[in-house]
Amino acid sequence: MLIGLILNLIVMAVNGGFMPISPQTAERLVGEEIVSNLTPGNRFGFKDILLPTHETRLELLADRFLPPAGLPYQVAFSLGDIFIAFGAFWILAHQETNA
Repeated sequence: MLIGLILNLIVMAVNGGFMPISPQTAERLVGEEIVSNLTPGNRFGFKDILLPTHETRLELLADRFLPPAGLPYQVAFSLGDIFIAFGAFWILAHQETNA
């Protein structure tokens, strides 16, 4: 989990304190009409900032991944989020029960 937190912190720190998301990824979440009315560099949602890929520092660590289109809940996530999720599942799977 610590690796994921560090990766997210790094990409946010070098991109103005927010998690970058590309207009293309944002369009898949809310549609092209909504994103076309947003200005790059402005906030997108609670934690993201809308940045074109060429303006994003460490773009590989940005919110760029999406679940398959058929799933009902769509959310963008980062490589750091994947590490955090695996870490959380590992901790839960290796907990000892005190019965």
